[in-house]
Amino acid sequence: MVFRNSIRQRPGLFRALFSATVLTLLIAGLPGTTFAFSSGAPSCADAISCMGAMQIESFVLEVIDPMTGNVLPTVPPGAQVDIRIRTADGSDWRGLLLQSSVASGFTQNPAQTSGVFSAPPSGFKLGPCPSDSSVTQSTRFNGSSVDFPWTAPAQPGTVNFVGQFVVTRFNSENSLQIFSVEVAEAAAGPGDIENTLMVDRSQQVPGDLALSWQQSCSTDAVDYAIYEGTLGDFTSHVQIDCSDDAGDRIEEITPSPGNTYYLLVAIGGSDEGSYGVDSAGQERPSAALPQNRCLETQLLDACP
Repeated sequence: MVFRNSIRQRPGLFRALFSATVLTLLIAGLPGTTFAFSSGAPSCADAISCMGAMQIESFVLEVIDPMTGNVLPTVPPGAQVDIRIRTADGSDWRGLLLQSSVASGFTQNPAQTSGVFSAPPSGFKLGPCPSDSSVTQSTRFNGSSVDFPWTAPAQPGTVNFVGQFVVTRFNSENSLQIFSVEVAEAAAGPGDIENTLMVDRSQQVPGDLALSWQQSCSTDAVDYAIYEGTLGDFTSHVQIDCSDDAGDRIEEITPSPGNTYYLLVAIGGSDEGSYGVDSAGQERPSAALPQNRCLETQLLDACP
């Protein structure tokens, strides 16, 4: 959630349809026993008895493409991604026990776990339930966000991430959340418009610009978005038009003051396509903030 000439992909990662991610948040107040451990949760059993208390929505789980930093709506089977845990309001928290599983709630049954964590960041370690499907802190943590490398299971389906979080230093505010992420098979995406964007003076409104382009290389593109940025900062683009109103691939815009550049992004369903590639052949990033994008998720797929 967008344009491009070509795309670099991690094998097996982006030639997949990332159908809409389902995030189910179930949060519960927890007893102050599990995270009295500054070095992390000592056992999976510590979390089992903590289900079923007051519901509070405070944490967010996002699936991140480690190559582009974009949020992915779903994960292809076997893909290597980052699982980002952050607070919804940007506030700091103290620790966690996070497990990927096919069943709701923590479990010590390896047959029920799904996906594998690896190489946790500094201050974290593989956890106890079982170790390669869970992570916990290895020292005291004080931050608002952390990314964990994770490999999706080889088969499509739904993976539940169950997280027990320490919110405050003295365990007076703990919470439990369950997040669901879809692992989806390969499919097509909205594609890109290659190098076909043309920018001319408007014949109707003095000072305005007329943008025109050819259709996307993918038949799954259903609309187009226009992004504007400041020359010299090629990560500054934000959305200024999220739909080709007449469906004729021609839009008129009022440019911002100064020297600007424009990107044209194909849209397919709930995903944006490529923002194009730079002179080095690298995929251009999507708009930095979700509110500056037409759609939050991006699906990159090479056209035939």
